[in-house]
Amino acid sequence: MKNFNTIKKIFIRELRLVSKDINIISVVLLAPLFYSFFYGSIYYNKVETNVEISIMDLDNSATSNKLIRYLDSHQSISVIGKISNLEEGNKELISEESKAIVYFPKGFEETLKKGKRGEIKIYLNGTRFLVSNDLNKAINEVIGYANAG
Repeated sequence: MKNFNTIKKIFIRELRLVSKDINIISVVLLAPLFYSFFYGSIYYNKVETNVEISIMDLDNSATSNKLIRYLDSHQSISVIGKISNLEEGNKELISEESKAIVYFPKGFEETLKKGKRGEIKIYLNGTRFLVSNDLNKAINEVIGYANAG
């Protein structure tokens, strides 16, 4: 119990000392308020446009080609080319030449024709969160649009 009282006295003493120092008050209370305001204002109304993506199309079907055209026509997306393997795509993601890889597996169109759910994989470069988030949203919008149509 004696230790608790000692800790309590030290805590109260430190609280009094801190409350008298305007520098500490500004850092502890005011700085977070200003920081949150300025940090949020950086991203206010920020919309990414023409973000470069690459396509890995192992299906090379009419359906996958149509989806690629839809992707390229979206204002947030710019299809910069096709890649032949994931190793090449990984290099593009690391070098930030491409911000995402959209992968169409072999047999994608046939799977859809059978009434099954086709699988499209999206590999995103997550180093810039807002870009990857906007890009993921745009790609899913296009795929959703294609599913509806």
